Amino acid sequence: MNPEFIVPTCLIKEAYVLSEKAVEGRIPIAIDSHVSDKNATPGEQYYAYIVTPSGMQPKLPKKGTKGIVIFEDIEISPGDTGYWMGAIKNKFNQKDPAPSKSEVSQIENDNKDSRVAVADGTAGLYSKESKAVISPEGFEVDVTSGQIAISKEGINLVNKDSAGEIRAQLLISPYDTAIESTGRFRVQSRGNIAFRTENNNFVITGLLDKNSSEKGENAYRPIDTFFLKSKKAIFNTTKGPLYMFGGNVAMKLAGGKVTGGGGKPGKGPDATFAVEAVQGDIELQAGDGDIAIIANDKMQSDKVTIRCGATINPMRSWIEMKGRELLVKNQTAPGLDCSITLAQQKVEIDAFKDISLNSQTGKITIDAVQNIEVEAQAQIKMKANAKIEIEASTIIKMKANVMLDLKDCRIIDAGQKTVAQSAGPFCALPVCPITGMGHVGDKAIG
Repeated sequence: MNPEFIVPTCLIKEAYVLSEKAVEGRIPIAIDSHVSDKNATPGEQYYAYIVTPSGMQPKLPKKGTKGIVIFEDIEISPGDTGYWMGAIKNKFNQKDPAPSKSEVSQIENDNKDSRVAVADGTAGLYSKESKAVISPEGFEVDVTSGQIAISKEGINLVNKDSAGEIRAQLLISPYDTAIESTGRFRVQSRGNIAFRTENNNFVITGLLDKNSSEKGENAYRPIDTFFLKSKKAIFNTTKGPLYMFGGNVAMKLAGGKVTGGGGKPGKGPDATFAVEAVQGDIELQAGDGDIAIIANDKMQSDKVTIRCGATINPMRSWIEMKGRELLVKNQTAPGLDCSITLAQQKVEIDAFKDISLNSQTGKITIDAVQNIEVEAQAQIKMKANAKIEIEASTIIKMKANVMLDLKDCRIIDAGQKTVAQSAGPFCALPVCPITGMGHVGDKAIG
């Protein structure tokens, strides 16, 4: 008969879940332990609502789970409904099976500090500070330094110190499996080690911080160091994101060629560190600091490349940085590109089509200590809505192989000039008063 507790307004009973499928918010349960989902009859079934905190979804217990059910009435009958309060877990309270002397056969030593007792279905070895018991409930060994208990509820192994405090514990049950130790915990194998869980979390934390006001995993202290030494590490989160939080993250890589491919040094990939997003964006962001991408360029051939567009894609743009050169380039097709190159104290701008310099509100200044040369295969045009000023400290030379054509122009403040090839007293006149010929020449002085 399962235990029951009666309070003035309700009845508390142990119960077993017959099915984890809820009907109208209730699960079928049995009061007697011999009843199962296979032999239960409608006259032996009871029901229970799942009690959960407000706002949370009820978590249905699995079939066969033993738990506590509260009925509102003291008198109950099959078909009544109670409230499932929770499962009974980790019950390792083996009863001392030693019955009264009238019901047991036993052998004692002369000092009566050790004995062997046998009763119906139970056998026990007892000493002053230890015991070993076999009974229908299970098997239990209890000594000063620890305890071993095996029952239908599971297996419990405990190690204690001289004061009786637990130093290490191994608990295996259908409800909870736990390993706890006040010292070092080690798992070692010459083969594979696998940790698996179904639709749940795998968590590594420190001990519970009893003074913490946090809930869930945040209530546990962090561990000091997580050290992983492996020839190869794989983190596969194909069905969800991968998050890494830390004060800082530092990664030091030996090199793809050094570590080798297939276990052969020198045969590894050229890419020592690679990040690839099959779909979506890659974002680097510094809230209050710098983002630095550095190649030491010890061989003067190392480079940093930022490229948009695959290598085989004819339309692509990229920035390539070397120790002695910086290249910014855009390509729309092979041979159709434009670029800016900074190298050897020089800047080169090259474009297959046009180069435009535009200032909306300011000015464009071109300044050189030596020469400024502008050259075109066809024409050079200079246009200003106001005026164009050309000033030289010594000489302004203008040369045309055919003609210097000045249209709609006037010479202003040119000063007095004479034709350098003319001679005579009337050379300042446009027309010679004697011959009637015009005074012309290719040079003017004055």
